[in-house]
Amino acid sequence: MTDPRAYTGSRSHTFTTFTGKSFSFLDPDPATVCLEDIAHSASITPRYNGHLLRPYSVAQHSVYVMQQMALLMEETGRGNPRWLLAALLHDAAEAYTGDIISPLKALLPEFQVIEARVHLAVCRHFNIPEPGVVPEMDDLIHEADMRVFAGEWVYLAGRGQESFANIRKALEQD
Repeated sequence: MTDPRAYTGSRSHTFTTFTGKSFSFLDPDPATVCLEDIAHSASITPRYNGHLLRPYSVAQHSVYVMQQMALLMEETGRGNPRWLLAALLHDAAEAYTGDIISPLKALLPEFQVIEARVHLAVCRHFNIPEPGVVPEMDDLIHEADMRVFAGEWVYLAGRGQESFANIRKALEQD
C-alpha cells in the first residue's frame, strides 16, 4: 500500500479532481477545468462554512446569482448570454479551492492570488471575459452577488434587514 505522505513534495501543489484530472494550483491549466468537477464540488460545498439555518451550497448561490444577473440585464438593457455564464461561474474557483469565508480570506493574501489564478483558468476554459476586461459585466455580477447575499443574510443566516444594510455599507466603503 502506498504511503499517503508520498504525494507531498513536488506534487504538493496538485490534487486529483472528482473526474480524475490532475489540477495544479501553481499553474492551473484551462484544459483541466471541467464542468462536472465544478458542479459536483460546488453542489456539496457549503456557503459560510455551513453556519446557516439550513444546508445551502455554493452551487445554489451561483444559480441565484445568475438569475439575479438575468434580471439586472433585463432592467438595464445591457449584456449578453456570455455574461450569464460568467455570473453562474463567478465562484467556480471555489470548486477547486474550497469556499473560504471572507474574514479568513482577508488574512490570506497568497490564497487570494491562487484563487484568482484558478478563476482565470475557469474563464479561459469557458471562454468568458476575465475580471477587469468588461467592467460593466463585473459591476453587474457584483450587484447580482450583493442582492443574493442580502437574501442569504436575512433568510438563511437569520439576520435582520437592518443588519444587512450596515454590512453592505461597510462593504461598499472598501
